[in-house]
Amino acid sequence: MEHKDFDRNELERLLADTWEREVPPWLLTRIMANIDDRRPSLYERMRNWWVRPQSVSFSPAWLALTVTVTVCAFWLGMMNGQKRQAEIIAGAVPALAGTAEANYLIGRGLLVAGREDQALPFLRQAVQQDPGTAEFALWQGVAYQALGESEEERQSYLFSMREQPDYLPALLNLGHNYLESGQYQEALVQYEKVLQVNPVESSALYNRALAYRMLEEPVRAEQAFLRYLDYHRTGKWVLRATRHLHQLGNFTFRSYPIGPGRVVLNVTALLSQDVKARRQELMHLAGALSRAPGTELHLVVYNQGDRNAAKASAIALQKQLTQYLGNGHAVPVRGSWFDVAESFTDANGQERQLTTSLLIFTRSYEKSNRRKSI
Repeated sequence: MEHKDFDRNELERLLADTWEREVPPWLLTRIMANIDDRRPSLYERMRNWWVRPQSVSFSPAWLALTVTVTVCAFWLGMMNGQKRQAEIIAGAVPALAGTAEANYLIGRGLLVAGREDQALPFLRQAVQQDPGTAEFALWQGVAYQALGESEEERQSYLFSMREQPDYLPALLNLGHNYLESGQYQEALVQYEKVLQVNPVESSALYNRALAYRMLEEPVRAEQAFLRYLDYHRTGKWVLRATRHLHQLGNFTFRSYPIGPGRVVLNVTALLSQDVKARRQELMHLAGALSRAPGTELHLVVYNQGDRNAAKASAIALQKQLTQYLGNGHAVPVRGSWFDVAESFTDANGQERQLTTSLLIFTRSYEKSNRRKSI
């Protein structure tokens, strides 16, 4: 027989005829080459299983066992569902515990979860069970504060200090409570107590200055903001304190852009002859430069009418900062000087001139080199 290509219909016809004679050797190869060997899809297998003829036979014993297992499974499912429902309800509205510490911990957990209204009963219960533990009353006050109940918050802090008058967290929070309520003198009293215990507590220092500002006592506010910045150069209030000082006409501290961030420095200390004071400020600057790779630093000193003094300050700053950065530092330090006053616009939108000042900025080292090579 002549070999030739066959379509599927032709193959089926040949297969139908092969029962009367031997299968030609070439036919099997042709058939296998044309058979669709694709594995049935999951859908097809499920469909075939579902529509296939079912042959099920039951014996009386097997039927009884099946019914018994089904009933037990249903009963266990009902019991488990009721148990889970009870657990969910208990989780949503926990029951008061038998000890003060347990109620306190549950209340703290609910506060963390943002469920202040549910936390408050537990914290109140903890205070009732153990009124001598200042921490319990403190967090009761925190819960009241979250719910906007200022007077109850205040009373909680006062209660927590009955047994422990110098309890710092309560003193601090009480000061915040008075400040937010507009009772600035009372707030100052509490912040002073805090600073007697911890002279560098950041929120007490900043809010103390803010209270003086609200009382329209600019001299005391200025001194308080300066004291805050003497101790703190990082945190959310540093730039705000600097702006407050500028609004008060004090430019002892300036905020400078260094790379992607900003650093607040004491300009008076940087331009002074006090090497130790200058070193402290330059260390702040060096730390900021370490987070700004690929830049060059520019120090621009202004000293109206005294070019030599401006030059001496610029060179001294450049030399000292280079020493702190080390020989292998990747940030070039450029110095320049002018015998004129620095002119700028202050935080109040007013034009200012400082006879002695310092301007600091960075720019891309790569761009700077490109400009010089043109």
